[in-house]
Amino acid sequence: MSTVAVYFANELIDRLKRYAEERKLNFSEACRELIELGFKVGDAQERGQSEESKRKQELEDKHTSYLLQILNIEKEILRCVFNKEATTLGGATAEEDLLIIKENVKNFIESYMGKNDGT
Repeated sequence: MSTVAVYFANELIDRLKRYAEERKLNFSEACRELIELGFKVGDAQERGQSEESKRKQELEDKHTSYLLQILNIEKEILRCVFNKEATTLGGATAEEDLLIIKENVKNFIESYMGKNDGT
């Protein structure tokens, strides 16, 4: 084993001494035990965060997939029931209205994202 010199505040040294006494360890063993424990906790937190991140990405992917399915269903419904006189978008066909909707949504998203990015 290697020797390491570390400078601690007196309060921390007192806490480490109490910890060592409570566990009947010498000071050096107590410090080593706490440092190893700190690394284990840090590693576990990193694993937990990466697993949480993975689950979140899977959920977002499923959400996107379902949203695209719903949008495609709505497009088909619009094509089936399109009434030129009833629409307020001004397109002559369902496809023209879909293009107008697509452009409106694109503009909204760009505007919204710009506001959230601080621009």
